[in-house]
Amino acid sequence: MAANLMTLTKSHAIVVGNICSKCGNPVLRPVEIWASARSNLKWTDARTEAFLNTTLMQVINNQITRIIQTRNDCRSLGYPVGGNEQGASWTAEMKGIEKACPHCANVEPWQMKSPFKSDIEKLGQENFPIVYGDFKNAQGWVSNAVYQKALAIENDRKDLKKIDKAREEVIALCKEIAQLSYEKEALPELKRKAELEKEYILIKNETVNRFKVKKAIKEKAQILAMKIEDVEEFIKQKQSDIATQIIKKRNQLQDVQARAYGCTEQCIKEEQLGVVCYLVQPKTIPDTDMVSVNKIQRYCPVCGFELLTGSRFCSGCGEELK
Repeated sequence: MAANLMTLTKSHAIVVGNICSKCGNPVLRPVEIWASARSNLKWTDARTEAFLNTTLMQVINNQITRIIQTRNDCRSLGYPVGGNEQGASWTAEMKGIEKACPHCANVEPWQMKSPFKSDIEKLGQENFPIVYGDFKNAQGWVSNAVYQKALAIENDRKDLKKIDKAREEVIALCKEIAQLSYEKEALPELKRKAELEKEYILIKNETVNRFKVKKAIKEKAQILAMKIEDVEEFIKQKQSDIATQIIKKRNQLQDVQARAYGCTEQCIKEEQLGVVCYLVQPKTIPDTDMVSVNKIQRYCPVCGFELLTGSRFCSGCGEELK
């Protein structure tokens, strides 16, 4: 009897939770375990299929065990695995395990394909993954983790010096965010783009209104169109870079704000690519501190010259900025 070649594939969805080693917040990741098994046994189709299904379930269960034992084995989960067992060859892979924390973009060493063992050994027990059936089953763990984080923050707030320092950080971060937002909408290239577009419209109108158009005018219109495209691409990239900086600053602000003013009883969810990070919700910034936040110098108080970002002296009159 000839060998009966057959390949079966199964997937199994789970949720993996851990405390982020960078920002200290609980993170939940949806993960799919994909397993494939192939036989070369001289069996009937029905018997071969039943055998492969049993093999696949064993492989999936072994991968769940592999996740649970990561904290003891100090091994990575980011690479596919495979082997041969009782006449069947199999492979398994975890899809979604590599996704970063949506709050701080941290990727744990156990998520990588080839991390340094020393990096994994630096992690605490809470930084390793816990397996849950779904998001609902993990909510008890999330609630407790957020509560513990809030409790640690409130304990820190017993030190008045720490509170004062956190308030200073909040004001500084708010100013930085406001300045970045201003820069994003006030790029000099935006003005340049408007000038080019105005010039382009004039030339296009000239080509429409004139029966015979010189080749030089057409070429100028084409050159202007390319310049506008280049400026648009630069603006898009520059604004994207600034937007990324703003997100990072806002993430920092959320953490510092809780230390400065305390926490509410609620939590905030930050989600990216299906991964969810749960943060303690900080109390709002008092109006007294917002007065300091809103004092952003954009123009020189002496000559009115528009200030360059991060300037200590006015570029117009040389006055030192306070």
